[in-house]
Amino acid sequence: MTIDMKETISPYFLALRPVLIQIGETFGPDCEVVLHDFNHPKSSVVMVVNGEVTGRHVGQTFNDLMSIIQSPYLKNDCLNNYIKHSKDGKLLKCSTSLLRNQSGEVVGAICINYDLSRHMQIKKQMDDFCRGIDLEAKEESADLLGEGVSDILRQILDRTISDAGIPVSAMSRQDKMEIVRFLDEKEVFSIKGSVEELAKQLAVSRYTIYNYLDEVRNRKE
Repeated sequence: MTIDMKETISPYFLALRPVLIQIGETFGPDCEVVLHDFNHPKSSVVMVVNGEVTGRHVGQTFNDLMSIIQSPYLKNDCLNNYIKHSKDGKLLKCSTSLLRNQSGEVVGAICINYDLSRHMQIKKQMDDFCRGIDLEAKEESADLLGEGVSDILRQILDRTISDAGIPVSAMSRQDKMEIVRFLDEKEVFSIKGSVEELAKQLAVSRYTIYNYLDEVRNRKE
């Protein structure tokens, strides 16, 4: 934790020093806490904890005071959890509380700027990790995917037959069984219509493909 504080500071603001330090230590180095003294508007920043978050330092002026005091979300002199970006692009979660004197005049503010960068990385990792395919929704989407699946199925069958390097008309029973064995290993026959499509491409009946399948699977056992 880093602390930057003006050498001469009024007792009113000095009393807030432990509060700023406590916030900074509680939420760690990603949490910047800034104390403003509006008695000196051009150099209102009198104390900064963890100023490396946005580069805040003692002697700077305020930035967003006008928009804060006009915000409809300002309640009880506090505007909490608003989002903004630092000059170097960090995503910040910010809160500002106005400080009043005994006469009710706004004399200062405490601003908290929390760098969400690491949290957003963790969120992305968790979103990526939790993302998956809902297999239970397969039946509902079957009609939408039907044509695409059929196209892919035909491509797989075409390429498998082509890879055999033998024209279908010249293929032996063993050649065709080898194609069936390979496709069965790849679970191609779990796709509806695959047996019929293969039968068509191999110029045999679907019953012949079922017989090949039975024989191939029996050999495994």
